[in-house]
Amino acid sequence: MTDPGFKVFAEEFDLTQMLNGHCKVREGPFNFFMSLYRHGQNPAFTDTETTDFLAILRHLEQALSMCLQLDLGLRVDPCNEWALLDHEGELFLCSSGFNGAVKDGLAPEQKPTAMLREFAGQAVVTAPSGTTFSRVRYSDDLWLVSAQPVSPLNRLSPKERQVAELLIAGATMRVIAEESGVSVNTVRNQVASVYRKTGVHNKVELLRLAGGLPR
Repeated sequence: MTDPGFKVFAEEFDLTQMLNGHCKVREGPFNFFMSLYRHGQNPAFTDTETTDFLAILRHLEQALSMCLQLDLGLRVDPCNEWALLDHEGELFLCSSGFNGAVKDGLAPEQKPTAMLREFAGQAVVTAPSGTTFSRVRYSDDLWLVSAQPVSPLNRLSPKERQVAELLIAGATMRVIAEESGVSVNTVRNQVASVYRKTGVHNKVELLRLAGGLPR
């Protein structure tokens, strides 16, 4: 390739090897991209060249999409929905459930476009649904917005929250009963209520919900 900028771009996204199969970036008699530099009365692209060029573009799109998905996966909690927005609130790319999170968080008579502009203009927005939308800079032109839903732990009563915190800390039901001054059976009922309200089935899932274990 003759363009230094494209060389840097290809190296950064590891595209050279993928492109080699189509246009002989490193070696060979034919570099398809050189045909883009035709001038004057040179003939138009042949059908074969056009087909090859479209194939290259599809591979570029797939490679860039994979790189972007991998990068976002390292930046966003896998349980949170996300979106890339420009500074005007225009949606560039989003996870499959982001639009649903926006719709659920709309105030009465508020339009999704207005909410997206709000995300682009404020560091943190808490929707009426309780979902918190926070932004960080992704690039010079884009914001990365993450939607963090209300934690199921917020559904617990103060006593249930105390029991849940003791469980997360590793306390047994007997220890919890002694610290709370109640019977073990009472603690069992409280634990069952904690599990039901948070949607978990055991202590491991509760610990994961609280962020103490990787997902």
